[in-house]
Amino acid sequence: MPLARQLNNMGMPLYGAQLPTGYSMKAETWVSSSALLGRMNFALALTAGKVKGVKVDAGQLSGGTPRMQP
Repeated sequence: MPLARQLNNMGMPLYGAQLPTGYSMKAETWVSSSALLGRMNFALALTAGKVKGVKVDAGQLSGGTPRMQP
């Protein structure tokens, strides 16, 4: 499960927040240079199609014409 592993690496394990409020929205919980770098690297890998099992159509997300999938 590559996507689940990526979420674990970023400190947000899939179904890991046991409280009914979910993960914290406070900045001090998430803000650090290593956390920011990890999220940026994940975003780049995701949009470049390098996360196995996940396909992203950036054109559709940006409001462009969606591509047909073979």
